[in-house]
Amino acid sequence: EQGMKLYQFSSMMAGIYDQYVIFRPELILGWEDGKSKAAYPENWQAILWRKVIERSDPHHRARLKQLFAQEIIHADISMLPERVSIFGISYLPAFHLEVLKGLSACIDVGIYCLNPCREYWADIIPERRMARITEKDMHWESCNDLLAGMGRLGRNFLDMVLELDPEQVDLFEETEGITMLSQVQADILNLRPPGEEGVREVTDGDRSIQVHSCHSPMRETEVLLDTLLDLFEKDPDLEPRDILVMAPDIEAYAPFIRAVFDMDRDDARRIPYSISDRSFRRSSRLAVALMAVLDLAGRRYEASLVMDLLDKEPVRTRFDLDEEAVSEIHAWVTGAGIRWGRDGNDKVELGLPGFAENTWQFGLRGLRLGYALAEGEGLFAGIAAFEGMDPGFAELLGRFTDFVEKLFAAVDELRQERGPAQWSEVLLRIIDDLFTVDEDGVQEMLHLKAVVRDLEKTGQDAGFRGRLSCDVVRQHLAKAFGHAAEGSGFLERGVTFCSMLPMRSIPMRVVWLLGMDGNAFPRQAKALDFDLIAKNPRAGDRSSRNDDRYLFLEALISAREQLIVSYTGQSPRDNSSIPPSVLVSELLDYIHRAFTVPVRGRSEAGPDSKGADDAAAGSDEATAAPFAEAADGPERLIVKHRLQPFSPAYF
Repeated sequence: EQGMKLYQFSSMMAGIYDQYVIFRPELILGWEDGKSKAAYPENWQAILWRKVIERSDPHHRARLKQLFAQEIIHADISMLPERVSIFGISYLPAFHLEVLKGLSACIDVGIYCLNPCREYWADIIPERRMARITEKDMHWESCNDLLAGMGRLGRNFLDMVLELDPEQVDLFEETEGITMLSQVQADILNLRPPGEEGVREVTDGDRSIQVHSCHSPMRETEVLLDTLLDLFEKDPDLEPRDILVMAPDIEAYAPFIRAVFDMDRDDARRIPYSISDRSFRRSSRLAVALMAVLDLAGRRYEASLVMDLLDKEPVRTRFDLDEEAVSEIHAWVTGAGIRWGRDGNDKVELGLPGFAENTWQFGLRGLRLGYALAEGEGLFAGIAAFEGMDPGFAELLGRFTDFVEKLFAAVDELRQERGPAQWSEVLLRIIDDLFTVDEDGVQEMLHLKAVVRDLEKTGQDAGFRGRLSCDVVRQHLAKAFGHAAEGSGFLERGVTFCSMLPMRSIPMRVVWLLGMDGNAFPRQAKALDFDLIAKNPRAGDRSSRNDDRYLFLEALISAREQLIVSYTGQSPRDNSSIPPSVLVSELLDYIHRAFTVPVRGRSEAGPDSKGADDAAAGSDEATAAPFAEAADGPERLIVKHRLQPFSPAYF
């Protein structure tokens, strides 16, 4: 337990110090030079930092930046590239901008920034905040609410870039088109408030901005498939590669995407797709299997967990078992009465009577006796033989016994504490004993072993000479496996599914935002009580909330023809309404003030459809019409879908 607490604290402090080095380099350098400033008085963090630096390389990024500023003046220009170009970046800290500024004294440096607005917009704020503005702050202007409310990150970044006094080249293009989406984008580009040119009427059939309210992530994905099929049918020129689907966490939607979009090649509804930004832990069968083995170290050898591991493909392949053989083994385990515990000693360690019944030792003895004895011979040495064992399954029984013995031997090793180097050796041996992959999985296996070997290197770099428990190793590997898998290419093929991350919002004909739930986006990050950056914030500091707001704005201006949003907006239990993300509400409110949205007839939902207000709890009677007839105000844009895809209203 103490080892786990130490690991968690060390990991947390490493993250905080990493932020200090980038966002408060003067703080780190002041600690090292013994010149703490009044804003950051001497405290335990300074003492701990100096202890860390004494035992490691002092050339961290803050120190390297200081040395860079001193040496770049005398740099040999012939050793530098002709130019440096930065593009596709939504934000850079002042730390990196200062490095680029220093580099620009020697070579050309170009920064290509996405600026949502061609006008000066550094002093705009949302209209809802104007009521709280005092007289001394009257220089703030209320203009385009979407830009003011969602563009804070971009505004701060552009301000920092302009403070470097660069040579500016504007490359704005006027937004063309009369659709609702193009007019919203034009308002942002030209810094127009909603309704400045009068309330505009949306043309009949305008589906450039859609909002879909569903009962679950599964229904969201089903609605996504149906809507895409409809788009392909109406526009023969639209291709799957023209569509980008983003979610706050694509991992949560990956199972539903595969369940809905995986179809036979000859299925006319099949749409090619790729999922990007999946972690190695979730996308790798080997990583999942290894984590399952590590989880057994703290468990009681439950039959369900052991058999779940045997079901995994790398393990089945290693012991030459197909699905039919594993199914037969499941029947053996159930028939032999195996429940939990390796033997009676396991129960004694838990303070229970040391009965061997229902343990693995007891069950395997019964299975072997079932093969060795003729049916009906009864007990042997007080042990009942498993009845119905086919003599032809002798080889299968041997492979199953081999699996159990190797697994239990591996778990025995996992329950011992050892150093990082020894842990790497043990884990590599366990991987070779329990897992095998085919040719397609070779790269996956190499990556898995590279992460395991890195455990030894990490210990050496940290100068750690202590011993680690399996719990600490498991948590470390879980974090290491949490990074994106190698080869998970963006825009690989077909429709691209990805997480909402910086540099993901690029111009696409159709942009779909999945999972825009009220509690999911913008994402919240709670600062630690002793985080000095949070206690003394500055312009340019990172904020996950501001990051997500700007990601939504980038998605809005990147959609060329259609922006479609979906969220879980209805309870599957009682059909009660669940609010969407506040960003979706802000977009709907903006549209309500800027446009007149026509009311659609009931015929679009079928002859049996009813208004959303007529929906009964659990009766799946919410309207399927693109514009809910019973709704008014911003909600008029929301499509409230039925609980089930086979509702009569869809036909």
